Amino acid sequence: MKKTENKIIISGYYGFGNMGDEAILSAMISALRSCIPGANIVVLSQNLSHTSSQYDVRAMVRRNPFVLARELLDASLFISGGGGLIQDVTGVSTIQYYLGLVMLAKLMGRKVMYYAQGIGPVNTEEGKRYTRFISNRVDLITVRDEESKEELRKMGIDRAPIVVTADPVLALESAPRERIDEILRSEGVEAGRLTIAISIRPWKTGIDYLSVFADCADRLSRELKAQIVLVPFQKSQDLEVCEKVKSMMKEPAALIRGDYRPEEMQGLLGAVDLVMGMRLHSLIFAATQSVPMIGIVYDPKVKVFSDSIGAVSHPLEKISVEELCRSAEKVYNSREEVKAHLRKDIGDLKAKALRTASLAGRLIESRGPIRSLEEI
Repeated sequence: MKKTENKIIISGYYGFGNMGDEAILSAMISALRSCIPGANIVVLSQNLSHTSSQYDVRAMVRRNPFVLARELLDASLFISGGGGLIQDVTGVSTIQYYLGLVMLAKLMGRKVMYYAQGIGPVNTEEGKRYTRFISNRVDLITVRDEESKEELRKMGIDRAPIVVTADPVLALESAPRERIDEILRSEGVEAGRLTIAISIRPWKTGIDYLSVFADCADRLSRELKAQIVLVPFQKSQDLEVCEKVKSMMKEPAALIRGDYRPEEMQGLLGAVDLVMGMRLHSLIFAATQSVPMIGIVYDPKVKVFSDSIGAVSHPLEKISVEELCRSAEKVYNSREEVKAHLRKDIGDLKAKALRTASLAGRLIESRGPIRSLEEI
């Protein structure tokens, strides 16, 4: 079958209501359309109607290899990413699923690219073998940080070019301020007050971290006269723990309950004064808007990103009320310096994020196997 010009199939964790992954998809689509004229994008999704209407793409079921095989017949490029797809913390089945799709695309002779992925942790030998076998057969690998590149090298992936770019969301443009003000009013967030946003998620750990967040939020509310806003990034998981923290607090707090586009949530976090986040993309949203932040490290990716922009972070397992509040006060007191630093760095980060889409376009245009970046 003749290829459809610039038909790109994207695989990832889409259609599950995870704000971070939806932001990745939105940013990828925007960047690809900007760099590749006439890009015809098809997305594997859990929620076809939402994905197709939200991003103006064609969506297809994510767990039917026969449907995917038919779509691959005339595809120019298969993209795996972005986000943290290659990891076995959630089980080896995660790697088997995502890389199984990659293998199908390669068996059908399609070009395959990893798009700004965050690699690992891959802890099992089975996961490492599977990753090594398939990743050494793709055409181009782009990762969002140096640590991911090193992780791939340690697993013996050395045949495809590996390029460090940046998380796609760093190039996402937020919704207009008028729309953000409208959302804040509807959610009961007061304008003109010192506002601290907290993004938390459920996680199995040895400490009662929800009490730590609740007690710290109360203290900051009293001592800094701060308005606390709890922000669930994946409502199916985060809303319950956000509600629990709110109920544990003695001081009032707002809780974001509406369903918003990634650009709107990004703008919402851009309207606050400080973000304390477990969810990686709460921190990335903050960075794009030059908002000071504190990363709460439940997964290595949170520390990697926090370190890359010079942000304070604390391991979840060791977090305490005193430590968290002390960091929040310190970051807030140095907020102008932090904002200036973020404004300086965000241009370079955005350029790196957009480079991934440019490389995808060059890969589509290339002929034959890719052995080095000079060939695309």
